Amino acid sequence: MKRMLMGGFLLIGGILLYVGTAIAAAVYASNMTFREPSDGRFKAALRETGGAWAHGLAIGLAVIGLAILVYESRFFIGIIRRYSDVVKERSAEFDRKYK
Repeated sequence: MKRMLMGGFLLIGGILLYVGTAIAAAVYASNMTFREPSDGRFKAALRETGGAWAHGLAIGLAVIGLAILVYESRFFIGIIRRYSDVVKERSAEFDRKYK
């Protein structure tokens, strides 16, 4: 339960940080007059405001939080059991046929 709570907080924290940096960069980008031709306005605004690392951190936190939630929810255990039974059945069928 503690890990589920930690995963939830990491996911929500990552989402809030992502939204916060995106809003700040969008507001700054609307007032920009100069940008590099290779970058978009949003990416240039992220770089100029120093929010590029926070944006990457937000994505990392959200991914780690989601991974913890999926792992702790035991979602994959049912799938693994179902397919392991299918593999055992086909292996036995192969052994009967070719041995």
